[in-house]
This record gives sequence, structure tokens and C-alpha cells, in this order.
Amino acid sequence: MQIHVEVQQEDIDQGCKSDTDGTHGGCMVWRAFMRSTEGAFDGINVESSEIESWGENEKGVFDLLWCTDLPDRVEKRIYAFDTGKPVKPFAFDLDLPIEAPGEKE
Repeated sequence: MQIHVEVQQEDIDQGCKSDTDGTHGGCMVWRAFMRSTEGAFDGINVESSEIESWGENEKGVFDLLWCTDLPDRVEKRIYAFDTGKPVKPFAFDLDLPIEAPGEKE
């Protein structure tokens, strides 16, 4: 499943840096990802180089459900943002290792 993610100025202004506890609405990429997927995924965590989805697996155990790498240019923008450098709005495509929610194989 491929999605298009647009990090808007609002995401940058309201996003939190990696050194915070995440109570301010998530990082800029997390905010943009959740908007792009219309909140279809729970347990999303954005690291500096990847996006992870955590939740209950088929056995009912809380586990890592999937993980995918972020493009290098997105990693660079996250680093710039986290170190206090200015970041402008940007967009990227992301391949998720899953089917779209609601789609059957």
C-alpha cells in the first residue's frame, strides 16, 4: 500500500521534537501520516528513520505489527526539526508493508 504524506506548516508549528514526551500531538511526520491515512491506524510511532505500528497481533499479544523505513530526505528533515533548524513544508510517498485497512487479500 502506498500513501502520499504532506507535512504542512501546521504540522511543523504544532509538532513536538524527539526530546519531548509526545503530549503535544506528536511529531510533524506523525501528524501528517495520521491525516494522510485518516486515522486508520492505531499505535503509530515515528522514529528518526522509520514508522512503526504497534498493537494486538493475531494471538492477542501487544506486538510490533509492521515497520517501514522513511526516505533519507525525510530523516534529514526530522533531524533538522529536532535540532531546532527551520523546516519548510514537504511531501513524500511511503510504501507500507500492509494492505489498506478494509481491503482483503
